[in-house]
Amino acid sequence: MISIKDLLPYSKPFNVLYVEDDIGIRDNYAKIFEEVFGAIEVAENGQSGLQKYQNGKFDVIITDINMPVMNGIEMIEAIFKDNPQQMIIVTSAHDDAQYLLSLIDLGIEKFLIKPVDFTKLVNVLYRSCKLLTEQKELYEYHDRVEEENLKIAALVKELQKKNEELEKSLFKQKQEENVAITLVEGIGKKKDFTPKELDFFSPSVSKMSAQDFATYYTGHIETLNDHLEGIEETL
Repeated sequence: MISIKDLLPYSKPFNVLYVEDDIGIRDNYAKIFEEVFGAIEVAENGQSGLQKYQNGKFDVIITDINMPVMNGIEMIEAIFKDNPQQMIIVTSAHDDAQYLLSLIDLGIEKFLIKPVDFTKLVNVLYRSCKLLTEQKELYEYHDRVEEENLKIAALVKELQKKNEELEKSLFKQKQEENVAITLVEGIGKKKDFTPKELDFFSPSVSKMSAQDFATYYTGHIETLNDHLEGIEETL
């Protein structure tokens, strides 16, 4: 059997909104909920409960059905439009059975029939708060995983950037080394010319026979001798 001691580790971290129009029932159970939950707000009808819900944050809502101004079903419909995952526990009298199908259609799964048996109340609260705890832990785990994934993605991006910078640096260094090696090889390398290259770069020499020379320079021997003597003196 589930006891209050079993319930408290799961219920104490949570806040509850308790909506009940019967002041006697509301005061009695409010005292129990003050001991069980971390904080409690009470409301006397659906309209007041909806206003308090919209102005606060509640993990669990415990509400009656048949209330003045706005009944429990109308309040639940408005709350589910804002948060379909809200944990809601419904308390109802035996003559409220006509509302049960509407509540089931809304997705309400947890009911307590008035007068509420204390043992059943503890069991329902235990299952509800344990489920909320597990959901909260799951959400927190997903948030941590997502945060770690974002950190890993940032690290991978940074590593890719560093790798690209390193590749560019190595490529540039390799280019500089290749240029230096080419220059050194160019300075120390001996050039062997081919016969065609030697013929192209060597000055051509015109050949002339002694007879042609004498014929060509006839009458200019003395001038030529004077020119050669001038060169000899210069040297």
